[in-house]
Amino acid sequence: MCNGDNGKYMATSIELDTLDDMFFIKEIKKTNKGYEVEIVEYLEDYKNAINVENEKDEEKQYDIEIKNLKNETVAIVSNTDSETKVLETVKDNIDKFTKKKILLEMKSENLYIRQVGQN
Repeated sequence: MCNGDNGKYMATSIELDTLDDMFFIKEIKKTNKGYEVEIVEYLEDYKNAINVENEKDEEKQYDIEIKNLKNETVAIVSNTDSETKVLETVKDNIDKFTKKKILLEMKSENLYIRQVGQN
């Protein structure tokens, strides 16, 4: 799922924990056969939101841990911070997150993933 306003993407699946798997597109390059896309993956941990029991509690401030794929906390933001603040925090610590290159190949007006590699 994509939030078109800020370029932030969430890998959608069945939620089994308090972690949201997120990524943003760092760079896109057009190639002869399609596109080369570099993404940065990170996790948003909402375990501190578990104590929010009703609508009135939703206004309470709590911490959201920004983690890398090794489940290491890289930074902490507040639920009251904007999505832009989260992305800025990830970008400020970009060397601590996993980066992947994805090659997309154009075939019959459709894009297909040809290869995924880790940087």
